[in-house]
Amino acid sequence: MPNSIKSHLVSLVFGLILISPLAHASLVPIATENGGQWSSEILFTGSSEKGSLRFLKDGLSYALIRPSDTAGLEFNCLVWNEKFRGANPEVQVSGIDKALSTSSFLGPLGNTTGVNEYNELLYRSIYPHIDLRYYSKEHRLKYDFILHPGANPDRIDISLQGVNNVSVSKNGELEISTAWAVFRESRPYSYQLISGKKTEIRVDYV
Repeated sequence: MPNSIKSHLVSLVFGLILISPLAHASLVPIATENGGQWSSEILFTGSSEKGSLRFLKDGLSYALIRPSDTAGLEFNCLVWNEKFRGANPEVQVSGIDKALSTSSFLGPLGNTTGVNEYNELLYRSIYPHIDLRYYSKEHRLKYDFILHPGANPDRIDISLQGVNNVSVSKNGELEISTAWAVFRESRPYSYQLISGKKTEIRVDYV
């Protein structure tokens, strides 16, 4: 059985922070689109503290790679996934704020040039009246669930596959244990906009 995180929210905007190991400026692209250089289920790729990642319609897939020998000629790979349970199967995923840079690829699927990179990604209507936004801020890869009027926060449900254990620390952080390492996600932060002002509302992992 996969581990599950169900986030009970009582606000209009909900954010979780994923820390990236890259010391990059906030406008360094977080995602490279699939211009035909990868298989079709991969929409965008990026990187985070958890390793290289693939943005899929129904979630994210992380891959960690490390040498398996002292010479560094062979490598092991650990893959684990975050799945958005009960999400809209027709969710529209689009890049926002296109970067000035592009990428080129040489590979078994052919040569691909001029591939767009983006500073933000948006999963529009991933759940009814709920959007999911990925972006970078202060050297961190972050994501926000944005709840519009009529949204039910109980619909947000993330399943973790390929991990050993998921727990909540005394500080409210989420601890994800894998075969190689333990990753931590900051305590969720939530607020509601009232007359243009942020009113913080307590939320927790459950």
